[in-house]
Amino acid sequence: MHPGEPVFERFRALVSDRLGDQALRGAVFVDPTAEKPYLFHLALVNVVRSADAEIPDLAAEDVLECRLVGVKQFEGADLALCPVEHLLLLRGGHGLPAAAQRMAVVGEKLQAQAKAFLLERVARGMAIERRDALLATATRGRDCD
Repeated sequence: MHPGEPVFERFRALVSDRLGDQALRGAVFVDPTAEKPYLFHLALVNVVRSADAEIPDLAAEDVLECRLVGVKQFEGADLALCPVEHLLLLRGGHGLPAAAQRMAVVGEKLQAQAKAFLLERVARGMAIERRDALLATATRGRDCD
C-alpha cells in the first residue's frame, strides 16, 4: 500500500474519519493487545530529490517516495516500527492510566526521539534503497553499451 493508491487513500480516509478528531486532541486509546503503555506516532515520510538549478529538468525538487509509517514508543528508548493498520485495533479510552502518566509528562522529549528514529531508520533507509536502485539501473545501462 502506498499513498495515492486507492486502497491506501480509502484506508487513510477511514482512519481519519474514525479517529482523527480524537487523535488531534491527544486522546487516549486502548490497545487490547498491549502489556504496557506506549505512544503511537504516525508519520508521513518522504524521500525528496533536491532541486538542481544548473539542470533545467531538475530545477524543482521532486518527491520520489512517500510512505505512511507507524511507530510504537515505549517508556525509555524502546521504539519499533508498527503497521499503520494497527490503529484499527484501538478503542477509545477515558482518562490517562497511572502507568502512562510519566510518558505524558515527557511527551515532547519522546516525540523528538521518535522523529530522530524516523529520520535515521526509516527516511535514511528509504533514501538508500532509492539510491541503490538508481545505481543498479545506471550500472545495467552501462553494461549494455
